[in-house]
Amino acid sequence: MKRKEFSFMFNKQYQAIIKEAQKEMKQIKQLIDYDSKEERLNQAISDSKKNTVNAIQDFVKSQKQAIKDQQTAIEQSYAKARNTYKNPTEELLRRQDFDMEVGSMDQSEIATLVHTPGRTFTTYELNKLYSLDVDSTTKSLLKAAINKNKHPYREEEKYQYLQKEAAELELISNESIQRAILYLPSESAIGFETISVNTLFSFKDNYEYEQKNQTIENALAIVPTNETTQVYSRQSSSLSELAGIREKPERVYEDFDPRIFKSSSNYDITDRFKYLKERFNENDTDRFDVTKENYSIYDHLDYLEGQHAKKLKTDTNYREAYQKAEKAANNADNVQVEE
Repeated sequence: MKRKEFSFMFNKQYQAIIKEAQKEMKQIKQLIDYDSKEERLNQAISDSKKNTVNAIQDFVKSQKQAIKDQQTAIEQSYAKARNTYKNPTEELLRRQDFDMEVGSMDQSEIATLVHTPGRTFTTYELNKLYSLDVDSTTKSLLKAAINKNKHPYREEEKYQYLQKEAAELELISNESIQRAILYLPSESAIGFETISVNTLFSFKDNYEYEQKNQTIENALAIVPTNETTQVYSRQSSSLSELAGIREKPERVYEDFDPRIFKSSSNYDITDRFKYLKERFNENDTDRFDVTKENYSIYDHLDYLEGQHAKKLKTDTNYREAYQKAEKAANNADNVQVEE
């Protein structure tokens, strides 16, 4: 059986709830040892159950909202990158060519076209093919491709993991004290064990208390073995943190390379583009993936320039360093002219 590492089990906020429950267990144990009145003991147990369940529900609610916000951000990044045509006339001609290409094909030829390895289709082309008389297998394949093309963000690793995290949270989302369950990491074959909140604060004897307490101690000492669990289970999982899973490549251009300054004789627009891309590229999505059909290097450069302008405006130290380097590059040009 494959070990499961539910991300929420390693979340600092969730583990704080477990620690607080452990603390209340100890307090109840002291009441038992002091031979407190049954009424007071029962009230303490009842309050601890309610506190734990309420804390878990608050945690689940906040985590679900955080996941929803991150998914929305990913979806919006794709929405901004949907097909836009810089040259509508050229796109119209391309569509007409495709219509002519498939218009003369029979059912088997269309099926062959659809199954051609490496062949990709635009949204228009997929819808066009789907509207034609094709066999059921090809129809199903086209339908799946249309849905995938309609919701491309669902193929994102980050988006899929966020969906997984949301599903995992359902395990602890029960609001009933009688049915609320705590999931704790363990060294067992399945990777976790469960404790009912309803029975957590009740001990028949000192041995049972020690067993429950030791189970929690062991659980809190365990760290996730799966790299993605370690990254995604952080309390604050921003998109920039999620993107950190991918290894960052080393920079080719040093800071303020003289070739990036437009007023310098060494200026090269290609170097400036690559320089800005190293520092300001959007790496959370494939919005500027050069393999995408609607990729535009001009839009990409505009985005990078915008991010750079924002940096100049908001970061005083960066602005001063940039202006100083630009001035030095211009002075170097003047020296060369005088020589």
